[in-house]
Amino acid sequence: YANGSGSGTITLGVSGKVASSGSTGIVAINTSGATNISVASTGSVSGAADAIQVQTGSGQVTIANAGTITGGSGYAINVTALAQSTPTGSTQINNTGTIVGAVNLAGGGGASTFTNSGTFTATKDSDFGGGSFVNTGVVQVGAGATTPGAVSFLNLTTFENAGGLIDLRNA
Repeated sequence: YANGSGSGTITLGVSGKVASSGSTGIVAINTSGATNISVASTGSVSGAADAIQVQTGSGQVTIANAGTITGGSGYAINVTALAQSTPTGSTQINNTGTIVGAVNLAGGGGASTFTNSGTFTATKDSDFGGGSFVNTGVVQVGAGATTPGAVSFLNLTTFENAGGLIDLRNA
C-alpha cells in the first residue's frame, strides 16, 4: 500500500511477488503527484479484486510491466479518480510482459495510452477512458474459456494493430 499526498511522486518497483488473496495487490493513492509503477520481468502482481489500483488526483500515471499482472474479480489495472477531484493527468500503460484480466483507465482524466508488445489476455470488458491502444504483441480474447463469450473494449478512440496478433480462439 502506497499513499502520497501533495505534489509528491510515488515510485514503486516490483521484482518479486505481490499477491492478495482477499483484496487488491497494490493500492497507490496520490492527490497531485505522478504515480510510477514498474513490474520487472521477475515480478508478478495479483489480487482477488484488482491487481493494481491507482487513485489519482492530477498527476500522470505510468505503469510499465515486464512481468505478470493478473486481476481477480475487479481489474488487472484500475485507475480511478480520487473522491471530490477532477483528475487531469494522463495514463500510460507499457506492457512487454503479460496482463491477464481487464483494465479501467477511465479515472485518469487525461488521455490514456496502452502500448502492448507483450501479451494482453482480455477476460472481460475494459474501459480505456477515451484513449488509444497500440498492439505489436498479442491480444487474446477468451483464452481458456470453455464456452463462447464476449469482451468489449469500451471508450477506445484508436486501436492500432501494428504487426501484432489478435487471437479470438477460446483455446
